[in-house]
Amino acid sequence: MLFSSLPEELQRDLEAGAPPRAFSPGQIIQQRGERANGFWLLVEGSVAVGQYLANGEFRAVAVLGPGDSWGELAMFAGRPRVVDAVARSACSLRHIRESAFEKVLGEHPSAIRPLLGALSTQLQEILDVTAGIRSGSAKTRVAGMLATLASRLT
Repeated sequence: MLFSSLPEELQRDLEAGAPPRAFSPGQIIQQRGERANGFWLLVEGSVAVGQYLANGEFRAVAVLGPGDSWGELAMFAGRPRVVDAVARSACSLRHIRESAFEKVLGEHPSAIRPLLGALSTQLQEILDVTAGIRSGSAKTRVAGMLATLASRLT
């Protein structure tokens, strides 16, 4: 998560400028294709991110908990969101506006280095997963993905 790579003082400043928003279980927080004018920080509860399929089924790719953030990549890229996000429980979130984030980075350029480190780590993990998809059995690929996910917990 990119937001958590920022110094704690900057995280607190950004949170203070973003009022909490409450969502009910099952409520859609964001939809694929929306313009990314900021990113989300989960304060309480849980959120599933993934995509709704044409038949209405929701296919989750991650379940997030307090302290997790998402949407930074779409914001940085200036591209539409590629995932839907749905509240799994009653939750409280903060929407960190792009303008506030850019202002903080402009005032604290040293915060860019850990942010780039976190971004590079995410990219390396995706490359590892992509390479694994192309080789080995299904069991080997699943084991590799579980190992990658488990390494984030420690």
